[in-house]
Amino acid sequence: MPKKTAEDTQRKSEAVRKLALPFGAELLDGKTRFRIFAPAIGSIAVKLQHREAALAMESEGDGWFVLTTSEAQAGTRYRYVLPDGLEVPDPASRFQPEDVSGPSEVIDPTAYSWKDDSWTGRRWCEAVLYELHVGTFTEEGTFRAAMTKLDHLAQLGVTAIELMCLADFAGIATGAMTAYSCMLRTLRMGGPRI
Repeated sequence: MPKKTAEDTQRKSEAVRKLALPFGAELLDGKTRFRIFAPAIGSIAVKLQHREAALAMESEGDGWFVLTTSEAQAGTRYRYVLPDGLEVPDPASRFQPEDVSGPSEVIDPTAYSWKDDSWTGRRWCEAVLYELHVGTFTEEGTFRAAMTKLDHLAQLGVTAIELMCLADFAGIATGAMTAYSCMLRTLRMGGPRI
């Protein structure tokens, strides 16, 4: 088996860290591509929060619409505008800073500097899995608070954690049964910028 080089590790790290999705808002070479599947309508637009007029999206056929623009960058808030004028959040949003009914926000998934490139994992037969519901694991119900308790789980012999109920939801109750989007981590637990 050939020896892994630093370049191989970097390539693997970049591939894993930036999950390219076929829909939603994605940063591409200084621009943002918006893509949505809306087969029941003939047209749709993107309304950027800092811009007066909405930008029309092009049909790709088979219900897909796309727009690539340099007017949106990481941090830009936006909504889709339906033919009747109704403004709706992106169903594939990575962040809803004003709750599930507010505008979506373009996120740069590569902005976080990962520090685990040397971690090789462990054999599955050694796994002691703990299903952790972030909202109920600590009094605060946040990722930050959960991080302070990881040593307790390690002392119990836990070697792996499965995070439960991360999808955003409307209202103040926590629960997966009312999830808005499985793509969207809830702001109540820390959002994308813990």
